[in-house]
Amino acid sequence: MNQHILIVDDEPDILTSLAAVLSAEGYQVSCAPDGKAALNLFRSGHFDLIVTDVRMPEMDGVRLLREVRRLDQYVEAIIITGHASIDNVVAAMRNEGAFDYLCKPLEEIDDLLIRVAQALEKRRLRIERDLKTDQLEKMNAKLKREVKERQKAVAALLESEEKYRSIMEANPDPVVVCDRENKVIYFNSSFSRIFGWILPECLGKNVEMFIPAKNRPAVREMAAKLRKGESFFIIKIDHYNRQGAAIPVSINGTPYKDPAGNLIGSVFNLRDVRERVSLETRLQQAQKMEAIGTLAGGIAHDFNNILCAMIGYTDLALMKVDRGSFIESDLKEVIVAGKRAGDLIKQILTFSRQSEQEQRPVQVKLIAKEALKLLGSTLPSTIEIHNNIQSNALVMADPTQIHQIFMNLCTNAAHAMQEKGGIL
Repeated sequence: MNQHILIVDDEPDILTSLAAVLSAEGYQVSCAPDGKAALNLFRSGHFDLIVTDVRMPEMDGVRLLREVRRLDQYVEAIIITGHASIDNVVAAMRNEGAFDYLCKPLEEIDDLLIRVAQALEKRRLRIERDLKTDQLEKMNAKLKREVKERQKAVAALLESEEKYRSIMEANPDPVVVCDRENKVIYFNSSFSRIFGWILPECLGKNVEMFIPAKNRPAVREMAAKLRKGESFFIIKIDHYNRQGAAIPVSINGTPYKDPAGNLIGSVFNLRDVRERVSLETRLQQAQKMEAIGTLAGGIAHDFNNILCAMIGYTDLALMKVDRGSFIESDLKEVIVAGKRAGDLIKQILTFSRQSEQEQRPVQVKLIAKEALKLLGSTLPSTIEIHNNIQSNALVMADPTQIHQIFMNLCTNAAHAMQEKGGIL
């Protein structure tokens, strides 16, 4: 059994008989004739149970129990006493925690063995209970530490999530976060502002719902790159808003990983490029206009040379015709038209930035009458021209441009009256 019992009694016969009985049951037994000797043995060895008399010289059983309890709280004790010392037994059991007692003379050996077995079982159970209690206390302390650490981790995670959410929400560009299946798990307020979608109605839906069919192969290709842990930069595609209109965007993509570095999704950063596309279109148009202006400037120079010859020969023809003749009147009209053509050449040169606009005091009334006179011969008879210009005021302007304004206004009005006629 390997259980060690210390027997203490000042009567040698009792020591010998008890030692023989307990040894026969397989217990390891040591004997002491009094409390002092027993205490010395206890200090030098290990004992599971003490079977002791109460009244002994040098040190009685009650004091012995008090001393050994200080050395080993788990040691059990059985008191053996005569009837005369029953009060001491009660005191030992109540104050020193003795397990039980037996009265001398010991008539039933089985009763002794039963009490010994019960005392040793109690010791085992107490040790096991305290061991488990200690283990539970340690586990409880460990759990408390783990709970505290987890609470700190959760708080740190919430703080981190809030920080990154604030960064996401402050980003003026749309940001979309998807899982490994390209299903939406988050997008920021800029995405809602530009495309009109709100997060609850898009959660769990594939991002291809936002992409026109013609662009989906490109989206699948970049999603395949992301699943391999690769990033991609500046892919231009169209993106549907909630109304179904396609908005041109550029997209950057990067893998989305957990703290352990495992791929769990993708992050897409979009940029609305409508303004940039508009600026590019305007730039291309400006470059075209610049090319047209350069071409027009070259043509204007050549046409100006031809016009000079026409006006020159018309002037020579005027010198040779009779004054007041119809031919003279027609030639003068040619001169006026030629000068007007020269003014148009100036406008072309201004458009091509090869000549500066020239502003001078002009009387609008005269320009208007000249324009109306020119229109009178070109408009159909169903349109009547009524002229009631009274102001003689002067304005600082380019007379050619003023003439062109009148011509454009009157021509547009004539087109509006082309079917039913009217008064201009």
